[in-house]
Amino acid sequence: MQDELSSRDWRELLESVQKICLCEGVTELQETALECVRGLIPSRQGIFFVSREGKGEGDDPRAFCRPVVVGAKARYIDEFLQGRYTGDEDRDFFFCGEGHLGKEAVTFRASDKISERYLESTRIYREMYVPQGIHYALRSFLFYKGRPAGLIILFNAKEQGDFTDRQTEILAILAPYVAKRLGMLVEEERAAGSGLDKAYWKKNYLLTPRELEIASLIVEGVADVDITSALCITPATFKKHVYNIYRKLGVNDRAGLFRRYLDAEGR
Repeated sequence: MQDELSSRDWRELLESVQKICLCEGVTELQETALECVRGLIPSRQGIFFVSREGKGEGDDPRAFCRPVVVGAKARYIDEFLQGRYTGDEDRDFFFCGEGHLGKEAVTFRASDKISERYLESTRIYREMYVPQGIHYALRSFLFYKGRPAGLIILFNAKEQGDFTDRQTEILAILAPYVAKRLGMLVEEERAAGSGLDKAYWKKNYLLTPRELEIASLIVEGVADVDITSALCITPATFKKHVYNIYRKLGVNDRAGLFRRYLDAEGR
């Protein structure tokens, strides 16, 4: 069968697992996993999210944070993470009818769960997919110790065609190894404490005390609504602070903010 894994596929899978197990940080793992996956599964764009702490159900796009992107530049990530797409139709589209996910990794093509007609009728497709030239999606929801750990999504343009059974199997094989390493690294992060080196960010980016507070909470994966509640500020004030943070850092979205954070950590 054409879609059966070859001996070369298995060798590359083994090499990928070894690389994944050697990663020493969450962002390094995200980048390495996406590099390995896209080496085995060519795609237009790949995104790796980490699950937010305390968002255990995994049935809301806002349950994810810390996006790392490879391939085509991802647009509208901020709108996605800030909860623009949280209606029933949006959740059904995003999770492809999986609803409340189980306790183990699940990998699937969107086309196996929803029809082409339904796909093209949704708001997310019109507002996010079409402008980016993406159409087909392959998702893998990652779990660690029975709780959501992260999410990997690969996208193809319509002219590239859908993902094959072989490609779906490859991601399904890798997913448990990625999930286990991700869960372990996140636990290590939380045990060691995380957040910004505020003295460094204040000196190099001239962030105000409030901007430092907000940037640190964003990097830690705290949801926007929880930040506004904890700091007793309105959503409008929060958005103004975020705009100023992006402007001072010279970035356009959360992916850029996390990149600055990674660069600062490795200085």
